[in-house]
Amino acid sequence: MRKEVISKVIEKIPGISYNEIVRETGFSNGVISHYIIKLIENGDIEKEGMQRGKYFLKNIPKKDRVLISILRNKTN
Repeated sequence: MRKEVISKVIEKIPGISYNEIVRETGFSNGVISHYIIKLIENGDIEKEGMQRGKYFLKNIPKKDRVLISILRNKTN
């Protein structure tokens, strides 16, 4: 159930960050971390970026991920 909730949040908000997933779901950091690792291992989602990674479903093309990541950056 939790795995599906996290997957649905990532599907609904492509390029979502880890902290945003925590806020959207209300799950603890440990729960989010566990299920994100499982989703990545299963090939359901992929992480884009190293430090402040963004999460995407695997069916989103690489060039679209870059564009989504840029558009999601907050500006002053």
